[in-house]
Amino acid sequence: MPEKNDSKDKKPYAMREVDPEVEKKVDELMMGEAAKPPAAPAIIKPIEKGEASQSAPLLPGEKLPSFDQKVPTNEPPTEKVPEPEAPASKREEPLKDEIGAEDPSTSDAVDEIIAEESNRLIAIDDAKAELSADGLALKNKGFLARVKAKIADFWANPFKRNMTLAILFAGIIAIAVVPTSRYFTLNLVGVRASTSLKIVDEKTGQPLKNVEVSIGDKTSKTDKEGQAKIEKIKLGPQEIIAKKPAFADTTQKITVGWGSNPLGDIKLTAVGSRYTFNVADFLSDKPVEGAEAVSGESSAVANDKGEIVLVVPDEKEGTVDVQIVADKYRSETLSMAVGDKNTQNLKLVPARKQAFVSKRSGKYDLYKIDVDGKNEEKVFAGTGSEKSEGMIILPHLGKDIVAFVSTRGDKYNQDGFALSSLNLIDLQTNEAIKIAQSERIQLIDFIGDKLIFVKITEGESAASSSRHKLISYDIESNQEKELASTNYFNDVTSANGIIYYAPAVYQVNGSVGLFRVKPDGTDKYSIFGEEVWNLFRTSYDKISASVQQNWYEYNLETSQFNKASGAPPVLKSRVYADSPDKNKSVWVDERDGKGVLLLHSSESNEDDKILKTQSGLSNPVRWLDDMHVVYRVSNNSEIADYVINIDGGEPRKIADVTNTAGLDRWYYY
Repeated sequence: MPEKNDSKDKKPYAMREVDPEVEKKVDELMMGEAAKPPAAPAIIKPIEKGEASQSAPLLPGEKLPSFDQKVPTNEPPTEKVPEPEAPASKREEPLKDEIGAEDPSTSDAVDEIIAEESNRLIAIDDAKAELSADGLALKNKGFLARVKAKIADFWANPFKRNMTLAILFAGIIAIAVVPTSRYFTLNLVGVRASTSLKIVDEKTGQPLKNVEVSIGDKTSKTDKEGQAKIEKIKLGPQEIIAKKPAFADTTQKITVGWGSNPLGDIKLTAVGSRYTFNVADFLSDKPVEGAEAVSGESSAVANDKGEIVLVVPDEKEGTVDVQIVADKYRSETLSMAVGDKNTQNLKLVPARKQAFVSKRSGKYDLYKIDVDGKNEEKVFAGTGSEKSEGMIILPHLGKDIVAFVSTRGDKYNQDGFALSSLNLIDLQTNEAIKIAQSERIQLIDFIGDKLIFVKITEGESAASSSRHKLISYDIESNQEKELASTNYFNDVTSANGIIYYAPAVYQVNGSVGLFRVKPDGTDKYSIFGEEVWNLFRTSYDKISASVQQNWYEYNLETSQFNKASGAPPVLKSRVYADSPDKNKSVWVDERDGKGVLLLHSSESNEDDKILKTQSGLSNPVRWLDDMHVVYRVSNNSEIADYVINIDGGEPRKIADVTNTAGLDRWYYY
């Protein structure tokens, strides 16, 4: 074998040129590799006799040795036996291992060289990659350093610094002083503003609804009050355009600044035909402010005097149809001749309908009617087996829905007793839904969308501790919830959205006493721990309770239950009917042999106001809206329902009715 050369300056074979930096990095990487444990030597299988030798590949720069050169071996010389010569065409010269390729030590050396070279080539590539990344980072770092240095040098120069500040200051002044520059710059950076305005009739000053208002590419329409707001508009000089049928288009130049830009009133000039109306309440005769007249796309709103001036496009002949609409009032439609100059006077009627029972057909039928006596319709026909006692109508406070209890004779219990049914009736669609059936059903109150009632459980024995159930029924979800149950209740009443009940001691389910609970079943607790016999609401914020021979008073505002000096002067419970806005309440009293309808205000400390005194005036009472109340008159002359406006005017009879029960007493015992 050739002599091993340990010199670092000489290489056993030709090496490609390598960057000195790369060479340095390679040495570092190779030194790191040297620290790792050596790999296991490759196992070289000895060449058996008769097998072809597997020569190692030539290394770079090496030459194939001459086959004539003899390689010294340690084997003893052997006598050479001549072999017969083969013909020249078939003679083959076998290759001789004259370079020691079949020597195991040679193969090990070759494998070691190849492995070292491979590791070195990989290290070179890794070094280049690492040096490239480091160089790029160093290059970027150097660039940033140079930029910072230049900025520092520039700012250190007083002349350059002062000139820069002067230019910036002058630019700011130019933007602030010159409107064109200011608006251009602010618009360029995305600043936008808004504006608000009101469109009115030039002649009447009335607000105009549905006026199309445009500024640039932004458009809006006025509301019932003639108000419009346009947002996200560019700053600077703009043009505002207002359009409405039967009015001349109006164009104004404006300047939109930074902020809200209120523009005030903009007047439109009518070019169409004018029609005038006066609208008032049919009972109080007071103007209905905000009522609206509508004809096609044209509309106008009543002022505080109830006056409406409607402008519509000119027509040469025919008629003009106009609809008058107002919140909580029935809509009215008029058909007028084109060009009619007469003022149309309209009396507006509440939109809510009144439900009542009448036996005019020989059966107890349920009807609905407008409170001016118009549009009467039968909505729930009787069976002919109803009983006059026990019929109750309880309207929802804000929806055209009533709860109706009647004994229709269509179902009996095992003892042959006719069962009562509780139906919910939609006065808009005349649809009826039965939600309960029992030997007896007592309505307590409508609290929001929850109907509160007590029923006897069908099929329960007289001694059952759950025979009577206090129920809350949600008309929106059609879900029933049991609030309490016992053998029977001494009394149940409702006040200010809370239910109060007193179970009797006989077969009581739980404890006796006075309890309260909300319509959804929450906030349930005991007020008093002894049996309460009766409950009487003596004022808007007080309930009197009898406990054997003693009397107590419960304050609805403070929740205090204190012993009273004696019984209340009148052993009759007041039924307060709260208005939809919860600010007022009405109740019925009896004075000097006549019924009195009184108005209680929760916002004032004044005495209750007398709305009407009339013979036979009685419960039930109900609100149609925040201004109109329906009450019952039952005397020797008539049984009828009346409507009154709490703002004034005389009451008006709605219809003759069959007397039905109210909520003024507890019917069980």
